[in-house]
Amino acid sequence: MTQQEFEKITGTEVTPSSFDYINRVYMAAGDIDKSTFCKDWLNEYVSESKIVSYLTMTVEEHEGTIKNLERQVKQDAECLQNFTDQMVDFLILQAEKWSATDLREKAIKLVGIREYLRRKIEYGFELWKADREALSQILKSE
Repeated sequence: MTQQEFEKITGTEVTPSSFDYINRVYMAAGDIDKSTFCKDWLNEYVSESKIVSYLTMTVEEHEGTIKNLERQVKQDAECLQNFTDQMVDFLILQAEKWSATDLREKAIKLVGIREYLRRKIEYGFELWKADREALSQILKSE
């Protein structure tokens, strides 16, 4: 809601700093209709309420915490993806080095057969019989 909207609905003029507080309360109020909020704001008990002020600050603090947690989750997900990529590459290299089918299976469990085959081809490794069969199945299904 803009200051002009607030003033038009309530029929009152407010200073920019007053509107800043009003808008913070409005944003903290959640999914409330502008007209309903403005009507309620005209009640001196609401507009001057220490409870409303405290609850607004609490909501803002929680919103800040949520944003921080969302950033952390995103960073953690990127870190986990990087680790997974490194692990899969390691498993492919070791499977190739030792002809270890168990390491091949672990790599496939982490990223799926398509991504495993893509990486193996990207490395320039020869496809094993199981790889060729899997690739053949993928191509037949498309």
